[in-house]
Amino acid sequence: MRKVIIFILIILNFQSLSIADDFSKFKIEGISLGDSALKFFPADTLQKNIRKDQYQGSDGKFYDTQIYDDQNFVKYNEISLGFKKGDKRYIIHSIAGIIYFGRDSENCNAVSKTIAKKFESLYPDHSKDTFVNEKHHQDPSGKSLVNGTLLILRSGSSIEVSCYAWSDQMKREDYVIVSINSKEYEEWLVNYFN
Repeated sequence: MRKVIIFILIILNFQSLSIADDFSKFKIEGISLGDSALKFFPADTLQKNIRKDQYQGSDGKFYDTQIYDDQNFVKYNEISLGFKKGDKRYIIHSIAGIIYFGRDSENCNAVSKTIAKKFESLYPDHSKDTFVNEKHHQDPSGKSLVNGTLLILRSGSSIEVSCYAWSDQMKREDYVIVSINSKEYEEWLVNYFN
């Protein structure tokens, strides 16, 4: 019985390592892929901030929660954390940091490009998708635009750095998002949006 328990613990440790394989050293507000969110936030905070309207119509394998204006945040105004449904340890499969720019899409786009270039130099072995003035699906007017870069690493993990420039009709601030996803989460997102 003891050998079975040790084997299970070894498997669980390797799973955590594989989730964070390319990004184990990269952190957003001190948090990395593969971490348990419980090291940073109480479970009730994670639960009360679940975005219930996100990923409508999906299989529900993953969900996310957003933490706004935490007094401990240094670089980002909010973060989003993605977890597997039913995971009581809240292992992070997706992490995103968001920086608000008011109604300043020019500065938003400039910062987004600078951050994307930094990631490209840090992770040179990747495939890249760039999107320019892509209409955001949540804006029926078609005037909200997304400009960004998506890097897919050999492992299948991904990094997206984008500027979301919202139309006046949407009454939202422009923002840069820096998002890092595990391979499993990225595959799930691709299936959701296709």
